[in-house]
Amino acid sequence: MKNLIALLALFLLFTVTGYAGITLRFVDQARMPILGVSVTTSFVSFPPALPASGTVTDLGNGVVTITHPCALGSGSCCSLIQGTYSISKPGVRFSQTGGQVPCVPGLPEVVITGAVLPDITSVSAASYRRRLTNEMIVAAFGDGLTSATESATLPLKTTLGGRSVLIRDSSGTEKNALPLLVSPGQINYIMPSGLADGLAAILLNDESGKTINMGSAEIGKVFPGIFTAGSDGQGVPAAIITRVKPDGSQVVEPVAQFDETQGKYVPIELDLGPESESVVLSLFGTGWRQAGPVPGASVKIGGIDCPVEYFGKQPTIEGLDQFNARLPRKLIGRGDVRVEVIIGGEFANTVQLKFK
Repeated sequence: MKNLIALLALFLLFTVTGYAGITLRFVDQARMPILGVSVTTSFVSFPPALPASGTVTDLGNGVVTITHPCALGSGSCCSLIQGTYSISKPGVRFSQTGGQVPCVPGLPEVVITGAVLPDITSVSAASYRRRLTNEMIVAAFGDGLTSATESATLPLKTTLGGRSVLIRDSSGTEKNALPLLVSPGQINYIMPSGLADGLAAILLNDESGKTINMGSAEIGKVFPGIFTAGSDGQGVPAAIITRVKPDGSQVVEPVAQFDETQGKYVPIELDLGPESESVVLSLFGTGWRQAGPVPGASVKIGGIDCPVEYFGKQPTIEGLDQFNARLPRKLIGRGDVRVEVIIGGEFANTVQLKFK
């Protein structure tokens, strides 16, 4: 009992009274205020019944105070054992991510410098639309993304040329993408699987894991994009037709050719051949493998409905999807036509074909 009384007396002797607190001032490298910084706190105090988090007050102009009551009250003593804070703001890298809250008279000020990260814009590598899906092939654009150009080899890894792409989805889950190409102005990558729908943060990290560029994109289940021969999401698709002969043999033919005079890819005039042959169009793209069974897709070519035979993963290339449709003979003589694909209720980018 005497030992217990002695310990209690020693505790009372070292009890800290007053308020724990600190003032944080957030500025950029030009000493201009950074607004909207998220601040969270954690405190361990005696007795434990006292608040485990402090009071965060935004005074405006990039200034925030953190306070926590640590005083005698209600017949019991209070001692601050530990107080900490952490800070974050999307698109900003701070000189420190947190610290300790002192328990001293007054509110000492700490100035924290933040660097605004350069933007990186991620789009479908096929359609160039800013809507992404799980396992989609993505093209990201920015300035000074890396100092050299490097292409991936199989098996794909999460780091390429000293760069990695981290996706933080709307649930807060973080997953690494698979880079395909890194270059100073563009990085291509494959989105990871299992991402939650909603707004996701996209972080480009260097070899030390430090974020050097940041962007965001909307994640959904299906956002189809068709690759085109000109790699711009427009015009003739990067597609093939497969001609099935009466004896079951197959002949694969392109649908585009490069016109030297125009300096661009143009449609080849497609011949559907005799009635004894069947012709299937295969479109290649990304962003539709999660759409489900064939009834979830349709295609009109020149306003004519075409039977869909398959859509889903292309079996040999990571991230690539395939869409097969049989070409009806009604297309003979139609000339230049629009190809309009709908998958899972979403329109793909419109492409063009030409029929003899």
